[in-house]
Amino acid sequence: MADSYLLHTMKEEELLQILCIFSACARTPKTLDELCAAVELMGLASEGTVYSTVRRRVLELEEYGYLQRTGKQIRMRESLLAGLGEAELLALEDYVRFSAGVTYPRVAGSFLRRSIRRELERRGLEERTESPFLFRGNVKCNVFDEVVVCQLLEAIQQRRQVELDLGARRVTAVPVALRADIRLGRWYLLSMEQRPFLRRVRSVRQVKLLKALSEESWQAMQEKVCAAFRHSICSGYLPSGGQPVLVRAELDFRSLPGMRAQFQREMQMGEIIKENGKEYYQALVNDPYELVPFLRSFSPWLQVLPGEHDLPQRLADDLAQMEQALRCREG
Repeated sequence: MADSYLLHTMKEEELLQILCIFSACARTPKTLDELCAAVELMGLASEGTVYSTVRRRVLELEEYGYLQRTGKQIRMRESLLAGLGEAELLALEDYVRFSAGVTYPRVAGSFLRRSIRRELERRGLEERTESPFLFRGNVKCNVFDEVVVCQLLEAIQQRRQVELDLGARRVTAVPVALRADIRLGRWYLLSMEQRPFLRRVRSVRQVKLLKALSEESWQAMQEKVCAAFRHSICSGYLPSGGQPVLVRAELDFRSLPGMRAQFQREMQMGEIIKENGKEYYQALVNDPYELVPFLRSFSPWLQVLPGEHDLPQRLADDLAQMEQALRCREG
């Protein structure tokens, strides 16, 4: 609970209500009315909303395995870790250390590892000081985005409208898809708001589930949003005319043939075609500037052709700035 609060996925008021429910159920099993009385006595909910608030909290805690109901009686559920032996606990910790963060959405496993450590401490056992692994890749830099990603996936699976807390403001949206940039470890949300929208998941602090939509209505929104960003990688820019821009570049890898395979591996959109014995890269894009980092990294082996964009000048300016910065560093 403390971890969820620190990740901004739980408000202070919600945390206090849950702790009050836990405190009441820890002594003896309670009915829903008794829990309502305990929450109201602590001043954590008004008389008019206490029943719906406590009922919602109890249902959430049942779903996540903290409480269990027998008839009208609500009690704390016994920890699953308490039923494991010492060797089983240590084996579970090893497994979590090994498997955390190896797939998408990545999960750090830190919450479960802390729970295991607390269980070891409760038994008077010491935690191992050395890890059994010689090397572990670092996947922690963007993993907090994926706490929100899991909430958004739940909303998408249930075809739910959501309220997104963006810090300075809140917006109502219908999430329809998620994209992952696995090279940079970034997640992007595709949603329908006043218009189709694509934004970094990192900008979302909290997700609140709202009403569920009909399958027909949700699918219509999904098709509209995905069509709008079919020619985008991760840019939320939509051209005013609604039509994507064609970007073409002449390729010449004769000086270093191995670069062609590298170019193909890093090509996230578009295709390579042959015309009159020459090779060209071409892509339809909503935002031509999305291609700048990719084209710039292969600038010795390509020439961007003129079109309804200013990419040749933009690339020339970028390369000139890089050359000047290099000279200043060497000088």
